[in-house]
Amino acid sequence: MAASEPIRSKKQLHKMAGYWLRQGNVRNHALIILGAYTDMRMVDLLKLKWSDVYDQKLENFQNNVCISGKKAGSKKIVSLNRQAIAALKLCLPEKKGEIIFHNNRKEQLAISRVQAWRIIKAAAKATNATGKIGCHSLRKSYSQFA
Repeated sequence: MAASEPIRSKKQLHKMAGYWLRQGNVRNHALIILGAYTDMRMVDLLKLKWSDVYDQKLENFQNNVCISGKKAGSKKIVSLNRQAIAALKLCLPEKKGEIIFHNNRKEQLAISRVQAWRIIKAAAKATNATGKIGCHSLRKSYSQFA
């Protein structure tokens, strides 16, 4: 795997996320926002389900999400800030299944880590982001934006 660098400015992060919003793709927008504003590994982020973040009975988003980390195997509580919740609110009307970051095929599965990398790289290229940007760049950026 190649080394990656954090996204160093909020302006650059919002440019990258805004690129997908202008394209009309709220799923990819939410992927970048949640990746940067939560301290989750990409594999854990891609496994998120609507039931993890949204209470159907109360019709409200949860402030904290309990996930079981794939790499460490331990349970972790992740806080969702208002930017993450706002990005999820944009995705909610386009909800097609239980998985938040689903593929566009008939069988609803989560997108792959490779596809997430392509989404991030495309946004970085379109916004002329400098440095080695990849999936882990979002996680590395968390400490700067939290």
